[in-house]
Amino acid sequence: MNKEVETQLDSVRGQVRAVGAMLPVGSKYYTVHAKDIDQQFAKKQAALQADPASPMLLLNRSPRVIMVRDHDVIEQIFKTEVDGTKMVVFNPKTEDEANATIIAGNTNIFQTTDEAFRAALTGQRPVFASGIKTATKANVLNQAELDRLTDVKKIIDSYIDTLKSAIASNTKKVKDYEEAIAKFKQPVDFSGDGSVSVVVTE
Repeated sequence: MNKEVETQLDSVRGQVRAVGAMLPVGSKYYTVHAKDIDQQFAKKQAALQADPASPMLLLNRSPRVIMVRDHDVIEQIFKTEVDGTKMVVFNPKTEDEANATIIAGNTNIFQTTDEAFRAALTGQRPVFASGIKTATKANVLNQAELDRLTDVKKIIDSYIDTLKSAIASNTKKVKDYEEAIAKFKQPVDFSGDGSVSVVVTE
């Protein structure tokens, strides 16, 4: 480590240690991601808007699932940004969410708060130290979405039952009539002289 970096580190050593200690090499940190279950929803919605007369049925939005991803801490480095901000970088040689940069001393960024979750679900990328707390909060949101879908399913099931009942009723009405006609229909005998005689059978 060169003297300049060492001097910078000395000034915030306690803050850097606090951050690094929460996620030491060999531990894991967690990120949260929201994903539409129906990846084709936008296309379906556009098609429906383009053709309002379409018979297609569609929810007002795609259901969402909240996924927790875990990342191994394999390296930590210290760096100073151009504006002088001291940072701790986890997994600096990796990409995407496996790379996390934390402001030195900002240990509350690891906390599984409602605010942090909202940030994660709107495109930001906070990281969380507690897998249990992260999964618990993610599953609260998943359960709420599952409850909404269950309510929708009950309504759809009632629609399905109504349609099945109508199909069965329509079929039975026609079948009952055809059976009645077949039961009481009298056979007709066409004689050679052109007259018609009804043959009564018992």
